[in-house]
Amino acid sequence: MNSLNIHGQLWFASDFHLNSDSPLTSLGFINLTNEAYNSAKALFLLGDIFEIWIGDDILKYESKWMNDILSSLKNLTKKIPVFFVRGNRDFLIGDVFSEETGIEIIKSQTIIHNDFKSITITHGDELCTNDIEYQKLRSMVNNTEWQNSFLKKNIEERMILASNLREHSKTSNKEKTNDIMDVDAIEVSNIFKRNNTPILIHGHTHKPKKEYYLINKIIYERWVLPEWNLEKNNTKNGKIIVDKNGISYA
Repeated sequence: MNSLNIHGQLWFASDFHLNSDSPLTSLGFINLTNEAYNSAKALFLLGDIFEIWIGDDILKYESKWMNDILSSLKNLTKKIPVFFVRGNRDFLIGDVFSEETGIEIIKSQTIIHNDFKSITITHGDELCTNDIEYQKLRSMVNNTEWQNSFLKKNIEERMILASNLREHSKTSNKEKTNDIMDVDAIEVSNIFKRNNTPILIHGHTHKPKKEYYLINKIIYERWVLPEWNLEKNNTKNGKIIVDKNGISYA
């Protein structure tokens, strides 16, 4: 079981889906890192920071928007630790990106011990077990052999394949109900039982909420991070803050 001991004010955010067509959201991400520099003791990015990531070698072809993101992370990690949990869009972020920015890549369902309560963090897509089609896709792209084969392709081939997978996902999701694409309550309960932490924080579903679970007469809390999308003015309460006074959206 992976765990971290981090004290002081902790910030959590996810699902920025940064790309060249999201200049306002990219600016929002940079502003978040600047604010974290002045206030947070650690920042946790819980996946899908980028809309798509086809391998760290794309850093050789940095554009201005990408360079600004990298610079903001480099500056922040000089002062505080920044931890990253891979999402379903940026699961191929690797050691080169980590070394370039100073972020530390950590595993899903890492447990954080702090001044408030112990917390389990994850991106959240593994919780959506009712979406059997998606879980099959997730299993495929997280397979080491599949990833190695994918990364051997040239950048153009990877972009086409990633785009095709994304379009297939969009089409498929239109036919699915919200219940199928949301987290499964039993899977969430199993995590609480297995990790023995009273708090779970995740992203992925884009459905910010605080939800309670009563298990063996103990109350557990699931906090969901929202999607950041300044192009649609969707940034209210975009992060979660945890400190000795408790946990809240901010």
